[in-house]
Amino acid sequence: MYITLRFAKQEDIPSISRIGSTVFRQTFGHSIPSLDLKDYLEASLSHSAISTELLNPNLTYIVAINSSGFVAGFLQLNRASSEPCLVDFENFIEIQRAYVDEKYHSKGIGKLLFDEAERFAREQGYRHVWLGVWEENLRAQKFYDKRGYRRVGEHDFVMGVTVQVDWIMVKEL
Repeated sequence: MYITLRFAKQEDIPSISRIGSTVFRQTFGHSIPSLDLKDYLEASLSHSAISTELLNPNLTYIVAINSSGFVAGFLQLNRASSEPCLVDFENFIEIQRAYVDEKYHSKGIGKLLFDEAERFAREQGYRHVWLGVWEENLRAQKFYDKRGYRRVGEHDFVMGVTVQVDWIMVKEL
């Protein structure tokens, strides 16, 4: 399978929204009341939310494009986020979202996106990459462990009345 990576464009908004909403619903939908899920998806992964984020200079979206020109996955970097448990780390950037369309799972697209995000972060002078992962998302935790991320703390991820615990993981570049 041939995949190219590039920075997201306005034309990618529908695909980013669809993939993000679908994967989020599949991963977390069973653990969140439907109203909280609906509100979160509208606030964070709707067309209008993604459109606004693409204009934010602190956010960078990288998309994986298949040989037919369709978005197969995406990753979002955030230069302006932090957590109290990161106080001992210098110069870091967050991988805030990383989603791959289900039909492309286990095809190496997540690895490609992370390789590119880490390359980009190094190129921009960052020394660390961090992310939050739900404490019950064992598949993602295993992927991050294999890539050299280590748990340094946790935080509450709030969606309406729903509170989930995310592990904070960091990798030195």
